[in-house]
Amino acid sequence: MAVNNDTIIDSLHQLETLLFHGNILDEVESHPLISLRDQLKSIYPKPDSRTIDEDKKLIADLNYFEINSLYHLIKQYSLIVPSTLLTALFDVIRLKICINMETYPSVCDYYFDWSLTYLVADSTINYLIDAKHVLPNMDEYFLALFSRIGHQSVCTKSRISYSMSISHKNTPTFFQLNDSTERLLQAFIIYLNNYFLNNHQQCESHFRILNWLLNMTDIYGFVPYFVKTGFPNALPQWISIKQDERKDISLELWDFIFGILYNLTRHWSGVEALNKFKMIDTLKQWKEQYALRLPVVEDDNEYDKEILITYYLAYLTLLEPKELKRESISNVQTILDYILEQTIQAFNSTSLFCGPYNVCEFLEGLAKMVVNDTFLIYIISRENIYELFIEKFLLFNAVCESTILNTIICSSLYTIIWSISFQPEYSMKLKSNDKLISTVEQRVKNQSNDEYALEMKRVAKGILFNLDYLQMDAQATAVDPNSDDNQIKVMVSYAHRDVTFCKKIVTKLQIHFQGDIWVDFNKLSVSHEDDWEDIAKAISQCDVILMIVTENYCSSKSCRREVIHADKRNKRMIPIYQGNDYKAEDWFEIRAGSAT
Repeated sequence: MAVNNDTIIDSLHQLETLLFHGNILDEVESHPLISLRDQLKSIYPKPDSRTIDEDKKLIADLNYFEINSLYHLIKQYSLIVPSTLLTALFDVIRLKICINMETYPSVCDYYFDWSLTYLVADSTINYLIDAKHVLPNMDEYFLALFSRIGHQSVCTKSRISYSMSISHKNTPTFFQLNDSTERLLQAFIIYLNNYFLNNHQQCESHFRILNWLLNMTDIYGFVPYFVKTGFPNALPQWISIKQDERKDISLELWDFIFGILYNLTRHWSGVEALNKFKMIDTLKQWKEQYALRLPVVEDDNEYDKEILITYYLAYLTLLEPKELKRESISNVQTILDYILEQTIQAFNSTSLFCGPYNVCEFLEGLAKMVVNDTFLIYIISRENIYELFIEKFLLFNAVCESTILNTIICSSLYTIIWSISFQPEYSMKLKSNDKLISTVEQRVKNQSNDEYALEMKRVAKGILFNLDYLQMDAQATAVDPNSDDNQIKVMVSYAHRDVTFCKKIVTKLQIHFQGDIWVDFNKLSVSHEDDWEDIAKAISQCDVILMIVTENYCSSKSCRREVIHADKRNKRMIPIYQGNDYKAEDWFEIRAGSAT
């Protein structure tokens, strides 16, 4: 009889029946253990007729049999084995596997698959969603064991190749969202809801599951899986727990929750989903409730400081630029000092890590914060911080394309330098640095279509534009020979988020105004915020600039660049405000006030 996976699985089922419901030592005709051995011998070495997919499926079935056998064997003796010995047994199993992965990293994928086989099994899912757990419970031992094996395998893989965690291009394939894993992630939410919301103390594995979730969401490519399965909805519910209702939730647990939250905010889909559930308001309410329990940054407890870092990195990443501009420096000054200290330490480390964070994560947070001019001035006024940014900017430009980590670090530094270039008191320092200018000019010439390369090229143009180094050829600056010199030329400057309102203004203007109106969605084939040469030409040739001034406008670096360019050329500017209550930011009033 030909041996295939179905015949082997049939032998496994017969063996399970004997093992779990009979006596494995009973003499039976054609014992399934002997049948299983003979069947495996017949397919090893692998005959040409078998496929890799068949072997992978067989390994998964054998893994499940191995786990199930171990479960029933331990359960059979659990009533007579003291709990301390049982705990020690599970620890020995786990530690042996962890040492094995540390010594032979190539086995990490195997052990992750092994743990996932248990976690996605029907029996595990049914246990996770059951609200009536009774202790002592063997399922809790196994749930904790396989959650820890899974998260340790991911930790080891990430430590060896950190690019796996941060790459926007390549999503690892060892975990994929399918019916089984989607069911698992949703079951985890139910299990954690029972702990956090229903106060089920029997849910002892919550700590291990949160650690598993933290490590999995730390991989950028996996974040959409967790967004799709409902974590942006679950997290606000857990964070909304009243302090007087659950005083047993430790700061360490909050650190896990905020870590998962921060990981979700690293992906645009996570930010979008979390803001839909008003996570910013939830975070503010949490801080008000738990303020007395939050650590003080000046204290020596490094672990407690990491809780604050995680909280604020998530909080700041969720803020829209216009909200961040309204944020008071007094709210974040202390933690900002600590983030800067951690950034310096990470740069000084050969691994580029400080605590659990890589320097790229600190820089991404700082790049987000410098949209606020007050934050920016505070940061670069700190001793040696400006010099540090310039030094690392030049260093990582030279090695930018060597690794994805270097690329991300370089991209964040470009954003920070761009923000600095808007500041008049620092623009001269930037212009006097020939090496920096040369580096930025070379970046503008880069022809790569990589996501980060295109973004850095766009930002590099912005830096040169602000510093008056963006060169336009004669054709770009020449007057259009077909234009009517007697016509008044108007250029419309607006934020792309206000395009609907802008189109209404332009339509009205075209009815009552006979001059030439330049607006990007009419003059350019495809409107982009980085069509700077065309925009610069329009500003240089126009008589009047009509500016649609809104919160979006004042929050946009592109719009700010246009105002600076117009101001330097003494152009007349006419602001149009949407509503009577809005007051433009100081930088706009300083630049445009005298030209209106």
